[in-house]
Amino acid sequence: MQVDKIYIISLEANNKEEVSKIVNKLGDLGLEGPTDYEIVQGHNGHTLELPVGYNAYSNWNLSSNTNDVWWQRDVTPGECGCAISHYNVWNKILEDGVERALILEDDFKSIKPISGLQYPDVDWDVAYLGRYVFFADEEESIDLNWISPLSSNNTHAYIVTKKAAGILVNDYDFTKNLIPVDDFVSATVTKHRREDIIKLFPPKLVGIATSDDMIVQSRPHEESQTEPFGKNINLDQEDIISTPYFEILDD
Repeated sequence: MQVDKIYIISLEANNKEEVSKIVNKLGDLGLEGPTDYEIVQGHNGHTLELPVGYNAYSNWNLSSNTNDVWWQRDVTPGECGCAISHYNVWNKILEDGVERALILEDDFKSIKPISGLQYPDVDWDVAYLGRYVFFADEEESIDLNWISPLSSNNTHAYIVTKKAAGILVNDYDFTKNLIPVDDFVSATVTKHRREDIIKLFPPKLVGIATSDDMIVQSRPHEESQTEPFGKNINLDQEDIISTPYFEILDD
C-alpha cells in the first residue's frame, strides 16, 4: 500500500519533544519504502479567532428536536479548529500536487501494519483506515479487506486523493458552515444521518474503508478539547459510553 505523503495535524507542531514522539510512531505504520511527511500546525479553536469569512454552521443545534445529545448544542470552538486544520491540509495537498495523501491526527496509534494492505480494484476518493461505524450490519464488502462505508465518525487516519482534496475545498461551502470534520467527510461519501446536512453537503466522493481498524486513537476520551464538555453540553457517563465520538487536536 503506497501513499505519496503523510500529513500529521498537531497543536504541538513546534514542540520538539512532541514532534519526536510523532516521528517515532510513523515507523509503526509499516509503509512500503521511505515516505515524505509533514507535521502541520493545527488551528487551536480555543485560543484563535475564526479566520475572516469562516463561520460555524448556525443550525447544528437541533435542541429538543433530536434525542442525539451531540446535536443538542452548537458546534464547539475545538470542533471548528479541528475542521479548519483538516481544511488547511486539503489545501496543502493541492499546493503540493500530492496524488495520495495520508492524513493523521497526532494521537494516531497503529495497531496493524498497512504494508501488506492493497487498495481494492475500484475507483475511490477517500479511504478510512480507522473509524467508528454507525451501521455496520448494512455496509457492503468490496473484498476481504475493504468495505463501502456508510455514516461513520473519526478522521484520525484517512487517505485522500488529490481529486478528492479539490472537491472538499472547492465544491462545498464548508468554511462558511463549519461542522465536526468527521461529519463533513462522511457526508461527502455517503448520505448523512441528518437531512439538513445532506442538503448542505451532498455526497460527491467515493469512500472505502478497511474492514478492520488499522489505526486508532490513543488520547483518552475525557481529555478531548474538541468535545463539548462543560457548559456547552451536559453529558453523563452513560451518554459518553453509548455515543462514541473521538476527535483530537487537544491543548
